[in-house]
Amino acid sequence: MGSRGRFIELGRMAMADYDRSKKRMLRCGPNPRRPRWYVPPESINGVHTITFDANYWKSIAAARLTQDRETPGRWTLWGNHRTDHGAYADHLAAEEAIERSEKGLTGIIWQKKPKRENHWFDTFVGCVVAALVKGIQLPGFAMPTRKAPVKKKPQSPQTGPTLRSPKGHRSFWVTAR
Repeated sequence: MGSRGRFIELGRMAMADYDRSKKRMLRCGPNPRRPRWYVPPESINGVHTITFDANYWKSIAAARLTQDRETPGRWTLWGNHRTDHGAYADHLAAEEAIERSEKGLTGIIWQKKPKRENHWFDTFVGCVVAALVKGIQLPGFAMPTRKAPVKKKPQSPQTGPTLRSPKGHRSFWVTAR
């Protein structure tokens, strides 16, 4: 399955406002009421292409890469970043997030820095979307479910909350090995 990042300008129709009928979209997610990716019914030689909101997913990927070391769900590269991953790290840092306001809306727009290569960053963002489409759960990124709500047991003030992974939870990490 191929993928295509779509630049959605401020003030133009957001993906959440697209026609989400089966006639226009085979699947959409991660939240069907406010999609950030979709699969249109059209295909080329039987191969469908995922279209995703590039600015949103670049923000998600960059946030994961810039989290504090001790934060659960952070993404890191193994070894010495300059020695082992110099070119890859340059691609990951080749774009910058710029806050823009247009037509009464404020949003984050990602722009490529001059004379920098960003192909691996774009590919990395496409891999993040592909992981979610295939059902891989990102730590700290709640995927909507259709299960009935579960009643919570009151917590004991002495013990506090207990951290547990939900059933079927799969961790997600990125390495460049």
